[in-house]
Amino acid sequence: MDACVLLLQRGAAPDGRDARGRTALMVALERGQSECAVALVPRACAAEADLELSCDLGYVETAVYL
Repeated sequence: MDACVLLLQRGAAPDGRDARGRTALMVALERGQSECAVALVPRACAAEADLELSCDLGYVETAVYL
């Protein structure tokens, strides 16, 4: 969690996507890092897009959270 907050404070883009199209929020939820996900939600401008992509990719737990 501390690393997540530190990265956000230092300007990490919470809406950036990895090679598979996942945002930091999606990865945190997939890995069960709920504290990090809670820190990301207010900063994640693409939450609606994350929901759609999560459904498309079959990430059920992510979709339920969003």
